[in-house]
Amino acid sequence: MKISKKLFLLAGTLCITSTMGIGSICAKADSASRASDTTLTKISSGIEWESGSFASNGSNLTKETNSQVIRTVASFEKQQILIEAEDGYSFKVNEVSAGSTNDSYNVNRRYSLEFVVPYNEWMHFGYFNVYPERQFTIEVRKDDGSQINASDAENIISLYKVDLQNHIPDYYKNHIKNKIEVVNNLQKNPGTSSFVFITDVHIQHNTKHSIALIKELMKRCGIKDVLGGGDWVTAWLSDADGKQGLKDDYDELTYLFKDIPLIKTPGNHDWAWGSNNQYSLTEPEMYEWFYKGDIEKTGAVKNDNGDPTTYFYKDDTENKMRYISLNVMDYEVNVDANGLVKDDKNKTWYYTLSNDQIKWLKDVALKMPDDNWDCVIFSHIGVYNREEAGDNCDTVALRDDVRQMLNDFKNKTGEFADYKGSLVGWLTGHMHMDNMMYLNNGSFVTVYSDGDTVCSSEPGRSRAINTVNEQSFQVVTVDKNKRKVYCTIIGAGENRSFKY
Repeated sequence: MKISKKLFLLAGTLCITSTMGIGSICAKADSASRASDTTLTKISSGIEWESGSFASNGSNLTKETNSQVIRTVASFEKQQILIEAEDGYSFKVNEVSAGSTNDSYNVNRRYSLEFVVPYNEWMHFGYFNVYPERQFTIEVRKDDGSQINASDAENIISLYKVDLQNHIPDYYKNHIKNKIEVVNNLQKNPGTSSFVFITDVHIQHNTKHSIALIKELMKRCGIKDVLGGGDWVTAWLSDADGKQGLKDDYDELTYLFKDIPLIKTPGNHDWAWGSNNQYSLTEPEMYEWFYKGDIEKTGAVKNDNGDPTTYFYKDDTENKMRYISLNVMDYEVNVDANGLVKDDKNKTWYYTLSNDQIKWLKDVALKMPDDNWDCVIFSHIGVYNREEAGDNCDTVALRDDVRQMLNDFKNKTGEFADYKGSLVGWLTGHMHMDNMMYLNNGSFVTVYSDGDTVCSSEPGRSRAINTVNEQSFQVVTVDKNKRKVYCTIIGAGENRSFKY
């Protein structure tokens, strides 16, 4: 998905979700509940309020004397903050840089314009992802238009640092409770187990609440494994941001997901940077930055070609489930010493499976211990063609041999006559849409999922921030006795199921 690396601002009215999940009832948390919430830390450092407003003249903001508004220009460390106004007050925010004079600022919204973000709108509540290289103007007013003083700011406006690893917004609490009940009811059937599949996170374009939601599901539903379908970052960085910006995003992901046992695959946006994506990581860099820590943490089995490895599997021996991570950008990119791609093969645009990886899939990954085992394959993009995937998806260099191999494996024919176990399905992302396709005349199912980022290509789907559909990922429950798979969607999307 083509997404720019920009700021993500979250703002709006606090909503408590209805039992149906997507509907909402506007409400505001009381101060007592905030005071007892250990996932929020009240902050005030660097916030100096003064009377006045900012008059907008196109992209320029100029300070104005105004006794009915108070204002500040603030900078923050990298974090998420929650801003709340007391009843009867509201605030608005702009992202700015210093203007040509001391009393002016330029509106400098680095976040991509294709995303609808409520800058310069009066609101009562909002989550913000903030970064140290950016400044923000905040204005506060009384809703009835009466006078307001800067000295009253601490009693009017509250700012909290959010513990993203543990904080669940109020509007998600009923929603996640209901989803946990659904998953636990499915798991009452003998022979069932569940895992999480999350894809297309695009971390700087994400509300970042999935981390705490996943941890809650793992705790309440006994889930041990989390599969990730690629595009963790956007890698659509400018030449100036460069490789360090990409590394910073990976470091943020490593920190946020540090308590979650991820089994990842790379996406097309995880490799490159530059104004035209003309620079690319190498395979060793991708292994070191992206794979190594999670492979060591989860005990995944690498291919036997040594480091770097970009495909592997991980076994859940208790539930006899094998998760096979494939890399659909499996070729060594040709770059110079600075990372500049020297031919037309760029992993942002060109996708394929290598012969070595296909051989490993056949000779190693699909060789399971006995018929009580099942396996799940996942990658960023599946082995379907443009006609099957639709015009919204670029095409993997189609490998009919892979599809035929999986067909023979499922039917235990040809070279696979003595193989054990079953293929549950192939999970993918990339398209930012929900769909299921039965490939090779129904031989196996490819499930592709909407992205966890707010940017969705699903027709008619709203991904409004500060509602339960700001995120989207799924809990996949496999019922071995019924040979049925249940996809319980967290956030935006509808539950699905299929036979295998």
